[in-house]
Amino acid sequence: MKHNKETTVTRPTKADSRQLSQRLKRQLHSNVKERLEHLLWQRGYKRKQLAGALGMTAPRLSSLMQDHVDLFSLDTLIDIAHRCDVIVRLNVTRKYTTKRHRTR
Repeated sequence: MKHNKETTVTRPTKADSRQLSQRLKRQLHSNVKERLEHLLWQRGYKRKQLAGALGMTAPRLSSLMQDHVDLFSLDTLIDIAHRCDVIVRLNVTRKYTTKRHRTR
């Protein structure tokens, strides 16, 4: 009896891309927020001073500190991270899911 194996490669969908983007934003936001808290509390900066140094308004900084991640694009978070001296590394690899089907 012969078994034939067929492999199907699926490409990521738009929904997969959105999920990845949201995950990246949450991770980056966490690191940026930690750095901002350090600058505010450990170094004694006022929110208005820090917002000005980062090129944003105080209300915008407050939104970032209050976990309103959805208000910021990934590009904006990367820019803010860069201004806060947070190192951003993005490794891009291809990940394909293979499905094996047996036919009898």
